[in-house]
Amino acid sequence: MNEMKIVGKIDIDAINEKTRPNKKSKTQLEYDRKERLEKLKQKIESEGGVYLNKRERRERRIMKLREKNNLEVVKKIEDSFDDGDNEDKRDNANHF
Repeated sequence: MNEMKIVGKIDIDAINEKTRPNKKSKTQLEYDRKERLEKLKQKIESEGGVYLNKRERRERRIMKLREKNNLEVVKKIEDSFDDGDNEDKRDNANHF
């Protein structure tokens, strides 16, 4: 009969069987976020536009509404924008 020949050994404990990638660190996440933002800015500016952050978009929208004398909508937008003082309202809304 044919005998099996052992050619080499595999260390099963050394094999990495993980199927998920390692969790990114906070610095890596922040770097990725900044990189995406820079790409977005470049794309918008290459198309001839101007990049506006959230506050700038809000201010521009309010200015246009004020020009039209639509003060009720302006008041709603100003009240709905979160400057950090609405945290208590949101926290209390989630409690039963």
